[in-house]
Amino acid sequence: MNNRLLLLLMMLVVMVCGWQLYEGHKRERLLSQQVQQLTQDVNRLEQRLLVVEAEAEQLRSESMGEVVRKANGALLDAWKGLLQKLDQEVDEAREEIERRYQSPEESPEETSSDTLKRT
Repeated sequence: MNNRLLLLLMMLVVMVCGWQLYEGHKRERLLSQQVQQLTQDVNRLEQRLLVVEAEAEQLRSESMGEVVRKANGALLDAWKGLLQKLDQEVDEAREEIERRYQSPEESPEETSSDTLKRT
């Protein structure tokens, strides 16, 4: 009886060890599958990150280009306004000169002396 009990106990130990081994392999396969899935997810996320970074860089370059274009436009508008104002001042000065030279009381010599006195 002692031998039978010992044999039964050994078979029970072998069965428990076998079951633990089976469960260990099963868990290892499951973890391996999860690692594979997570690796694939990481790879997909890295690819998406590269795409997003490229789009962000494109937006930065486009926005910088847009800022430069707006600054150039503002500069050109300012120059245009300055030139228009200069043209207006030149026209007013020309009209003033023509008016002075055409007035009967003043002669060009008097106007030149007046201008020299003012300066």
